[in-house]
Amino acid sequence: MIRRAGLAALGSLLLGLATARAAVPPADGEKLEYQIGWPSGLDLGTAKLEAVPVKQGQPAAWQFSLSFDIAVPGLRFTDHYATTATENFCTLSLEKQARRLNRQRQERIFFDYQQQLAKRQIDGGPPSEFPIPACARDLLGFLYFLRRSLEQGRLPGPQTLYFGSQY
Repeated sequence: MIRRAGLAALGSLLLGLATARAAVPPADGEKLEYQIGWPSGLDLGTAKLEAVPVKQGQPAAWQFSLSFDIAVPGLRFTDHYATTATENFCTLSLEKQARRLNRQRQERIFFDYQQQLAKRQIDGGPPSEFPIPACARDLLGFLYFLRRSLEQGRLPGPQTLYFGSQY
C-alpha cells in the first residue's frame, strides 16, 4: 500500500515536470492600456504598459515602459517610466520622468554589472553611486519577471527592487 502511494507520488511529480511550461517572454510589442477611475465611475485618466524587444545588439534585451496620464480638478500627473533589461529581466537602465502641474523631474539610473555599481542622476545634477547585486531588478522589469515565474509555477523569493531608491 505504501509502495503504491510512493509510486503514485513519483508519477505525479514526473507528470508535472513533463508538462512544465518553458520560459515565455512577453509578446513582441505587447501593449496593455488601463482606464483609471474613481469607484463612482468618474474617469481619472489612463495607464499604458508596453514591452518591446530590443532588436539591436547582443545579448537579447527588452524595453519596458509605463506611462500614467491622470487628471483631477486643479492637478495633472504625467509620468513616464522606461527600463531596459536583459532577457533574464536584470535591469540595464531605468529612466523616470514625472510632471506635476508645472514642475518636472527626470531621473536616470545606469546599472554597471562589471563594477557592480549603479549610477544615478537626478535632474542633471551630480551623479551618485550605490552597490548592486549580480542581477538587479527595477520595479517595472520585476513585474515581467514575476509574471514569467508565475507562468512556470514558481514564486520568486524576496529581493531588493530599484526604483530610484532601493525597496
